[in-house]
Amino acid sequence: QTVTSTNGGNLVFHTDVTVNNTVLNPSNSETMVLVKNGSTAFNVYLPTISGKNTYKIHIKRIGTAYVTVNVNTSDTTKYIESSGNSTFVLSVTGTCLTLVANETDGIWYII
Repeated sequence: QTVTSTNGGNLVFHTDVTVNNTVLNPSNSETMVLVKNGSTAFNVYLPTISGKNTYKIHIKRIGTAYVTVNVNTSDTTKYIESSGNSTFVLSVTGTCLTLVANETDGIWYII
C-alpha cells in the first residue's frame, strides 16, 4: 500500500519494500520505507544512486530483528556515509535512518 501526501506529493510512504528487498525507485524526492520484519532479520537495498542526487530515503524499523540497509548491488563503488561502508544495521526497534544521496561523490549520507 502506498499513501501519498497532500502537500504537493513530496513524500511517499511504503509499508514494505519491493521484490528482492529493494526500495522502490522513488518517483519523488523523498520516500519513507517502513520495515515490518517481525522477529526475522531483514536486508533492505537502496535504489541505484544514479539520478537520485539529493533524494532522501527514510527507513524505519518496526520489527524486533535487525534490519541491514545495503547499497544497491549494481552500485559497486557507492557507499553509506563517507567511511566506505556499504551497509548499515538498524539494531533498535523503532529506529529511523535518513539517507541523502550525493550522486557526485557516490555516497548516501546519513543525516
